[in-house]
Amino acid sequence: METRIFKKLSNGKKTMFFLVCLMVATTGAFAQTKKGETCETQLKNTQYLLSKERTAHEDTKRALQEAEERLDEMEEIIDEQTEQYNAIEAQYNECKNSIKSQSQTGEKEKQQLQTDLQNTKQELKTAEKTISDLKGTLSMAQLMYPIIINSIELENRGEKVKGSVLSSPQMRHLYPKIRYTSLLSQSKTITLKVKIYKPDGSLCFNPLVSTSYTTSKDVSIGTSTGTAELTSWGNEKKSVFSAGIYRIEIWYDNVCLGQKSFEILKK
Repeated sequence: METRIFKKLSNGKKTMFFLVCLMVATTGAFAQTKKGETCETQLKNTQYLLSKERTAHEDTKRALQEAEERLDEMEEIIDEQTEQYNAIEAQYNECKNSIKSQSQTGEKEKQQLQTDLQNTKQELKTAEKTISDLKGTLSMAQLMYPIIINSIELENRGEKVKGSVLSSPQMRHLYPKIRYTSLLSQSKTITLKVKIYKPDGSLCFNPLVSTSYTTSKDVSIGTSTGTAELTSWGNEKKSVFSAGIYRIEIWYDNVCLGQKSFEILKK
């Protein structure tokens, strides 16, 4: 029955049918390719974008500060020119009925000052638009990168052990601590996820919580620099860390904000 219906389709509809099938197959293949991308590729791209965004952020903040200073100056100029305009206009009205030459001079000064005032107001509008655009650019950067991670520190803690020396037999809970610079204009709570990779490249995770990350924590971020201790990974009674080179990554949404490789010693 389906074959008879297909035969009744026009050539144009048959072509459209085959194109739809080809799009579905291509989309599936593309999804498989994207799924196979490695975290390190994403990290390189993220670090590159982060570097560009950091530079753009600094340039934006500098431009914003200059624009705001210029805006203050122009507002003062407008006030001064408005006072001057009012004074000249009063002088013009007094001179208009007495001396024609003085009246003409006052009129020219009035017109020139009106032109200057209009130009200054136009510059003010342009500056306000520039500030608005810069704030929009800064907001976009803040959505993707609320913080810049400057360093990641690790500490081993247990009932009888505490310190930065990471030895396999003595390992209990591994606590990550980050030092960061905030890109936010106001305080905000964000969720940071920790991914710890074993020496064989496999991810440490709790299947009862998630299979895509190791731990997560909601962190309150201010508007300047700060530190934050993230959720630990380990076991209080025995070590779950074999000796070798590990890697820790800090993620916000789908963006890797920072990573660090570290070694767990045999002794």
